[in-house]
Amino acid sequence: MSFKVLMRVDAGPIAGYGHFMRSLALAQALRRKGHDVLFVSQALSDSLVAGLKRQKLTVRRLESGLPLREDALATSRMAVAESCRWIVMDGYSFDTEYQRLLKKGGSLLFCIDELADRRQLADIVLNQTHDAENLFTYNTEQGAVLLLGSRYALLREEFLRRGRAVHPPKPRNRNILITMGAGDRHNQAARVIEAIATVNQGRWRVKIVAGDVNPNERLLRRLIAGLNGSNELVGSNGNMPTLMTWADLAVSAGGSTCWEICFLGLPAILISTAANQRFIASSLHASGCALHLGRHEEVVIPQIAEAVSRLMEDPARRTTMSRRGREIVDGAGADRAVAAMEEFS
Repeated sequence: MSFKVLMRVDAGPIAGYGHFMRSLALAQALRRKGHDVLFVSQALSDSLVAGLKRQKLTVRRLESGLPLREDALATSRMAVAESCRWIVMDGYSFDTEYQRLLKKGGSLLFCIDELADRRQLADIVLNQTHDAENLFTYNTEQGAVLLLGSRYALLREEFLRRGRAVHPPKPRNRNILITMGAGDRHNQAARVIEAIATVNQGRWRVKIVAGDVNPNERLLRRLIAGLNGSNELVGSNGNMPTLMTWADLAVSAGGSTCWEICFLGLPAILISTAANQRFIASSLHASGCALHLGRHEEVVIPQIAEAVSRLMEDPARRTTMSRRGREIVDGAGADRAVAAMEEFS
């Protein structure tokens, strides 16, 4: 039997883009199974709202700046008015008290989490970090269902449509993709370009993804112009599956993009740009599908240059990394999550 789901997520210029994208992946899977979805947010950029509307997904805005208690009560009232069986939350601010207020409305709660830093009142908790079942201990209500590990990685339909066979391991050592998050508030893409400039000598082609909210676009264009060879700055409207299948190596932040990278078998160098990313990046490093250099404030330009040069000159290692990534993420994570919701309901 079909049901309706309220997706509560915020995404702004500084943070939240990854939260939104994985919520969208779950929403797409829900709709594939015949369920209705309503997005509710205090803060979504106009471009994200437009994208939801293009996909015929409904969006409702909460009053901007609502305190958490009022936010929870307004969300709960909306869930009741819309007869939502589930409320899905994805965001660090949705604490235990927020969840308690939501539960008063009678909806079931689904929390997408990656920290395990609070008591969870949710009926289902999903943490897609690889090896999450061994890395995290959750404090939950009796009967709560835990969906832990990269077999629950939430991938959007644009990646699932691309398919796994399109990106076989390649012996080339030519193309590098840099993707350091939508806003890249620590300007890591610029540091990666500077590192590549010290060792490139025109051997490689570089594409840098810079989102609409990236404040460093002018600097990035200037740095790209200083590189030898044919290089390009790509906006957030770029086709990420196509870019990833083009690349032989990615240099990426350690966020949700990692699961897309794994699914398509793209070897990666990871730099943690937020505290929560260290779990993702270190677990993928341990698995052999990525090389984690560490936290952004500790990583130096010569370290990046050496890692890029070493991997670009080692196609055998990249082939092994590619195979391991595809073993870790099979693309069925969102469908498994929906199946758990249907069984719980």
